[in-house]
Amino acid sequence: MTTGPWNCWYATARSPVSAYSLHKHLFEDTSMEFVSKHVYPSTGLLEKAVKGIPAAIAVTGVASASKRDFKILKLEGLEPFCENIRTDNYLMYRPLFLVLHKNAPNSAEADKFIQFALSARGREVIRDNQVLPYFEGMILI
Repeated sequence: MTTGPWNCWYATARSPVSAYSLHKHLFEDTSMEFVSKHVYPSTGLLEKAVKGIPAAIAVTGVASASKRDFKILKLEGLEPFCENIRTDNYLMYRPLFLVLHKNAPNSAEADKFIQFALSARGREVIRDNQVLPYFEGMILI
């Protein structure tokens, strides 16, 4: 067991929704600012930085963390499985929105990808990657 002070490592929030969920459930204060000397521009860089540091607690997504040798914390005895997130029992989540700009040069390809993501097969692929498909998480929005 590790003793001593814990260090919180985090990636800057790209979405106010991500920060809101974290502050609401972890600190019970949605206006709280993080103070840390370990801030990264992406969760991928964050995960690489904390790997092998026993006293580090990192805030990242379940999908990417499950691909690394990390211990993903239970909250109130529940694991971050899709079913627990879908039913709003696992407290922390961050929505993934797929959007496109209709006038972008690659908007047709982006639209095809979004249509695939919304299809039965696309939702299966999303679920297989530890992410809750959009339509299954409507209760959370």
